[in-house]
Amino acid sequence: MLKSPSASPEEEWLKKAIDQLKSGIPFFVRFVGKIELPCSIAEEPDPENRISIVCGCLRKVAQSASILNESYGIPEIAEKFLENAKIIVKNVEVQLSIYDNVFTIGDYVTNKFFGRHKIADIAFAHLDSEARDIFGYYALERKIGKDDKRFYYVIQSESGLQVLAAMKLAFTVYAEKKQNSGEDVDVFKV
Repeated sequence: MLKSPSASPEEEWLKKAIDQLKSGIPFFVRFVGKIELPCSIAEEPDPENRISIVCGCLRKVAQSASILNESYGIPEIAEKFLENAKIIVKNVEVQLSIYDNVFTIGDYVTNKFFGRHKIADIAFAHLDSEARDIFGYYALERKIGKDDKRFYYVIQSESGLQVLAAMKLAFTVYAEKKQNSGEDVDVFKV
């Protein structure tokens, strides 16, 4: 790739990162597990409470996988929300690949996949502010002939901030594509 004489280093980096999203940005992470939510997080009207619920999701799954201990408390608002939630612990090393239209979680050697989500079905991603290596994303899982389900996928990696930066870039690129095509870009409807 030839360097444009008028482009700043930041612009060059951004262009390379956007190009890399087309073929996927791979991260080697631990897929801790997921939690099936009984209802949409969007049903909680207060944004601060939604953040507490998300934090509770992260910690509940990480505690179930023995990655976090009980000293990482579950916010009270989250306890009520998570009463009937189903936790599925995997605790396996995988590759998280972030593309400009989809996220995948899987083992490319054994060809076992734990998640494939279109960006349109992902509402947001979040990093635990106290356990900085635990993060996740909230997605709608669609299967033909079955009811849609809502899951919060929990991941562990020392590169959590870099993964979230790649996710944010993917969300931004996706929204720009949708905006340019005139389609609805509201991804917080799951």
